[in-house]
Amino acid sequence: MQPPFSIAQQGLTWARYYNDSKYSPPTRQLQHATPNNWSRPGLGQVCLNVDGAVNLGTDIGSIRGLIRDNEGNWIMGFKQILGSTSIFNAELWTIYTGLKLAWDNSFERIILQLDCLEAVTTIHESNAEYNPNSLVRAIKNFSRKCWDMEIQ
Repeated sequence: MQPPFSIAQQGLTWARYYNDSKYSPPTRQLQHATPNNWSRPGLGQVCLNVDGAVNLGTDIGSIRGLIRDNEGNWIMGFKQILGSTSIFNAELWTIYTGLKLAWDNSFERIILQLDCLEAVTTIHESNAEYNPNSLVRAIKNFSRKCWDMEIQ
């Protein structure tokens, strides 16, 4: 399953959208968990931080994420508006998009940090590869690839 735009299209397209956009959702109405503090990955690892949010007034979801080195330096990132969605699906989209970005850029040792316990629990279920949600199945498939991935 692909997000509405490819990772390559997102850079300029979303940067231009956010720069030109007159719409700014009120932050007090966004639903998301309290962010955790960033913890430094080990030498040779990168940290993928992801977060999804949904505006409670419009149900419009957005995702964002970034990859940092073990010194905390920004390597690359993404952000995207999803359209109408649930907070759970927004969190799944942000995990999927971040993992795809990491895989496509050949990062072999990553620590994925997110703030949605429900998503982590669902991904770790023994039968996740049979979950009716295609995003859960796609994320589970990423976890089986030949790389060292830890979820926090």
